[in-house]
Amino acid sequence: MDNNKVTSNAIASLYNTNVNYILGDNQISFKHIELLPAGQLSESIQVFPTSGTVSKVAWNEPIATMKPIHQSDMVRGYKGTTLKLSESGQWKTFGTHRLVHFADNGEWSDKAEKTTIHHINSITSDNRASNLKLISSSENVLRFFRGADNQDYIKSQEYQTDRINQGTVPLVHKGKLIEGYTINTMGDVYHKRYIKGRNEWKVTKVNPRHASKKYRMTLVVGVADKSASLHNLMAENFLVTPEGTRFKTLMIDASIANPYQPQNLYTVPVKQFN
Repeated sequence: MDNNKVTSNAIASLYNTNVNYILGDNQISFKHIELLPAGQLSESIQVFPTSGTVSKVAWNEPIATMKPIHQSDMVRGYKGTTLKLSESGQWKTFGTHRLVHFADNGEWSDKAEKTTIHHINSITSDNRASNLKLISSSENVLRFFRGADNQDYIKSQEYQTDRINQGTVPLVHKGKLIEGYTINTMGDVYHKRYIKGRNEWKVTKVNPRHASKKYRMTLVVGVADKSASLHNLMAENFLVTPEGTRFKTLMIDASIANPYQPQNLYTVPVKQFN
């Protein structure tokens, strides 16, 4: 049988099965996927572990006519593949890395099991199966907050040099100037207020507190009767932050004497899909 003539109908009955065929002088291998742990797909897909890509083939057409499925550009360089689930009719975006890893060895990252798919070379757009590894969510978070997977963000971080040179500046929070508050490059926040009974101005330091017992390095301070992350306050006032998206502020080295100084901080956009 000429493998170039094999059609999608011929493989429709294969249930998440490896497929090999010859195209010219090349042998091409992929995984035919009809079912994911998230549910049955309305239309089967073909996942190529060696290239980290996802394709589909129209019914009654030769396999050679397979066309790549559009990959959505997500935050932090991740790629997403949008697929339709047959039972609910819902369209859902999956990280392409999750699909490729599942096709390669059957492992599926799951929030309930507290697992995730890690990119070994830290390039989140490189979805080759050889670059993917299932790890625990806690290990992934530690790598993220220690900067192990964020060298590109660290190197490209820009700073508000003029404000850093001033040392102490009027405090900006969520794009607004907060009257009566200042912040300095050491991470100290001060509040200046008028005491009517004494007819004088008083400047007090706003003492930070731990956001939780679990994350002791995460400090918050009271600003205008609201709690604000000291990480993000420093970023807003001394770093150039990502526009049009939520972001996290991370430390390059949490072990130094004052890890909140601007040059030890960098920002990354918040991951928007699971």
